[in-house]
Amino acid sequence: KDPIVESIKYISKDEALVELRTSLKDAAYILEGLNENPLFPSIEIRLKKNSFDKTRVEGLIDELKGLRSVDDVVYGEDLLGTIYTIRNGVKTISAGVILLFSMAIIFVCYSTVKILFYRRKEEIEIFKLLGATKAFIRLPFLIEGGTLGFLGGLLGGAGTYALYRFINGMVISDFPMLGVMHLPLELVAALPVGGAILGIIGSTIALGRLRF
Repeated sequence: KDPIVESIKYISKDEALVELRTSLKDAAYILEGLNENPLFPSIEIRLKKNSFDKTRVEGLIDELKGLRSVDDVVYGEDLLGTIYTIRNGVKTISAGVILLFSMAIIFVCYSTVKILFYRRKEEIEIFKLLGATKAFIRLPFLIEGGTLGFLGGLLGGAGTYALYRFINGMVISDFPMLGVMHLPLELVAALPVGGAILGIIGSTIALGRLRF
């Protein structure tokens, strides 16, 4: 049994005819003139939720098509393509959001540190006269940049979570078989840390362009 398969159900000719009559509802009368059952027995295979890996699904389909006892495999090729398009789209959007988020943190920290530097220019001159080293003067700005980046990361994590909830709501309403697309906790935890690092980078770039 393939790991992505949830259940396998055999459907006889008679069961298939009953299902067809049920699906036709008021139009089931068109089957009344049949002298014999024209349907074929089939096997219904259900896949597990969140197991729509393109390679594995296509491998299973190819394996089924290769069986001598199988005449045809009907699996909703267009729907499967739509599912993969949605998943790839979510990944692309997520990557774009993270890239914009990173650039925004660097820019905000860069601009903020420059503003703070000019506001404290007199204090910095006094520290220099007292013999303070560049590292001593730079440290508070790096800490402030890292703090801003950390807070930005927390905000970005909340925004990412809200975006995933929104996307999940839309996707599940149209494609319930996909199940919930879980947001990796590692990513959420990494956003504040990554934000702090980006904040320090932005502060370092700003300080590198300032003369003191």
